This record gives sequence, C-alpha cells and structure tokens, in this order.
Amino acid sequence: VDSVVDILSQGILALSDRYIARHSPNYPVGRSRLEALSVIACAFVMSMASVEVMQYSAVDLYNGVNGDLPKLDLTTALYVIMVLGIFLKFFLWIYCLKLNVSIKSDTVTALAEDHFNDVLSNTAALITASIAFHTPYWWMDPLGAILISLVIIYRWVDIINEQVKKIVGHTAPQDYIEKVELIALKHDTRLTVDVTRVYHFGARYNVEMEIVLPGDMTVRESHDIALELQHKIEGLEEVERAFVHVDHEKRDGLEHKIERELVTGALKDVVVLDNDTTVNPVLFQNELRSRVTSSNLNDANI
Repeated sequence: VDSVVDILSQGILALSDRYIARHSPNYPVGRSRLEALSVIACAFVMSMASVEVMQYSAVDLYNGVNGDLPKLDLTTALYVIMVLGIFLKFFLWIYCLKLNVSIKSDTVTALAEDHFNDVLSNTAALITASIAFHTPYWWMDPLGAILISLVIIYRWVDIINEQVKKIVGHTAPQDYIEKVELIALKHDTRLTVDVTRVYHFGARYNVEMEIVLPGDMTVRESHDIALELQHKIEGLEEVERAFVHVDHEKRDGLEHKIERELVTGALKDVVVLDNDTTVNPVLFQNELRSRVTSSNLNDANI
C-alpha cells in the first residue's frame, strides 16, 4: 500500500508541475494554483492510506484479544530491507529540505513531508514489530501502527489547512506587507502609499497597491512610475503578480464591490432616487464611495 500511494501522490505532484509550466490561452494568468491543489490531493491520498492502516490494525487488535494473534515473520532479509529503506528515505528528506531552501516550493515541501513520514512510520513499524515478535506484547505492533497513523494524518491535515488558506487568499504576514510598502516608498520620493493588500494567490502572493502621486503630474510620468514599481514588486520571489493603482488623493471609501459587501453588508433592495428611478444598489453605493466613509456607510439610508 505504501509503495502504491507513494507512486500515486508523486505522480499527482509531477503532473501538476508539468501543467503549471505550460502556457495555455484558456488560463491567461497561468495555473500556479494547481500546486496547492496537488499538495492537497497528495495529502488526502496519504491520509486515506493511513486510515486503511488503522483499519487493518484495529482488526488485528480485535482478533488478537479474541485469541487469534497476528502472525509476524521477521527475517534478517526483512530487517536489512527496512533499514536500507529508512536510510534512503532519510537522505531524500534531507535533500528535499536543502532543495527547498533555494527554490521554496510547496511541491518539494510535500515530498519532504512524505519522506519524513516514511522514516517515522517505518522506524516505528520496525521497533514495534520487533517487540511484538520477541516478547509476549503482541499488541505493540497494531497499536503502534494506529498511533503512528494518527500522527501522520495530523501532519497531513495541517498541510491541507495551510494549502486551503493559500487557495482562498489568506493575507501575508504584516512584516511582509511592510516590506512591500517600503519598496514603494523608496521608489519615488513624491509617492505615498494609500492602501496595500498582499494575499495568497496559490503558493505565492498577489499584491494590490494604491499609491498617491501629485495631481499635476502627467499621465505619462505617473504611469511610468507605477509600472516600474509594479515590476520591482514582482521581482520579489514570493510575488506572483502586482497591481499598482495611481490616484491623486487618498480615498476614505472601500474601493471594490466585494469589500463593500463584506464589510458594510450587501444591499438587498433597489435604490429609489428622487425622480422615482430605480438603480442597482451596488452601483449606487459605488457612486457614493468617495463621498462617504466606511464608518458611516452602514448608517446611510440607501
């Protein structure tokens, strides 16, 4: 079972890596989020394999309590194979850890986790099986398998939780957001930063930044400043894409529809104007964005 799920999970990771590297007109901004999905799929496969191990171990415990003890056959060849496998997986784990320092890939992180779990499970299996074989404590082998499977499931669930956050769009740490803002502030002395959003777009970040430049600056000059800043931010290894919006003054209202709906509450009824004209409430709220602040938007009778 362990060999089959290893091949399956690593095949999933390799396939996703292949698709990510290929351009497709159907995916104009790439398919980088496949990496997170493949890691989740890998974690799910590994967790299900651990559940299967727990099921068989529970059956062995039940049968053993009722007098049908599990049969173990620990030969010298088996010890040699297990020990060699443990050392091989250990070196692969170390290799993945060192590789991940330079490339910082979630795929490599998943591979490292797989190798580490193999070292953990095979070592535990070797120890508990030896105890069960050479002593009256026959239950050590199935019980050890159940406990180590629970540990492995816990570790994979933790990885799934992390990857789900990245797909959904979890925010970057505050110190990283400050790092991005510092790049902008050093980019041009006439520039001030109004809003910075840094959030996951899969394994890497999307950056949305609203900057303020003097109102009398030409469109050409302000555009060039923003474009150069965009390229500079996208030069960060952790950044997938950067969007720099230029304004001539700071705004108090919420810029985007989804933020207005989440922060202030979506408007359910149509808006009736003085001339009895009905308009879409979201569009009407957008018109009021620059005239009301987010703090009093909830109190507006719209």
